[in-house]
Amino acid sequence: MSRWLDRLTGRASSDTLSARLAHYPAYRAPHGGLPASWTLAQANANFDHLMGEREHRLRILGELLRDYAIDIAGPLAGESYASTLDALHRWVNEAWPALHDRSLAKREVWLASSRSGREVVYSLVLDLSLFLGEIVVRRRAGYAWAVNLDETDRQDEMPSYKRTVVMRPAVGSMPAPVVLDFEEMVASRYWNPESVSDRIRNTWAEAVNDAVSGAYEAAWR
Repeated sequence: MSRWLDRLTGRASSDTLSARLAHYPAYRAPHGGLPASWTLAQANANFDHLMGEREHRLRILGELLRDYAIDIAGPLAGESYASTLDALHRWVNEAWPALHDRSLAKREVWLASSRSGREVVYSLVLDLSLFLGEIVVRRRAGYAWAVNLDETDRQDEMPSYKRTVVMRPAVGSMPAPVVLDFEEMVASRYWNPESVSDRIRNTWAEAVNDAVSGAYEAAWR
């Protein structure tokens, strides 16, 4: 009865989300382990596989979010995305604290995650990052999915190095590319679901808006 009422009202409880994640289709990359250990060929293979699975993963995410009255199809088709990002922010605030597992909510676990089994939450994290990134690449010329091979990021041991990100190459007066690691942005909300500042600020929307508006390039200039 509770499940039926959740669907009828367009809401689902955090317990329902936990149960659904137990059956959420896992995303499995060709090469696992820490990205820093990948060869260039392995990083590119992971990128090619993710790009090939992108639409499928977005459909999986869309099916899950429909239970929470959150529509991603409209924004992906070019409709306004503001209300969807607001709805995602509220959903994360309400439902994700119950998903938090201290043994999983660590950067090193995420980076080496299989995204399956106990770690399937990181498949959800990935899928949400694909949605956020797609909003940007479909609306702002110059941004595209890419493997981050920026030498400065390698030297700084940035977690985005050798991973798939949304990137705008350095052009003109820009001294460095714009690198948007949406997967890390989403993962950080899982790591700290009770963060007061993140519960107030919609940091995902801020990042998307700054990319779509051109604010990142303007800041470099």
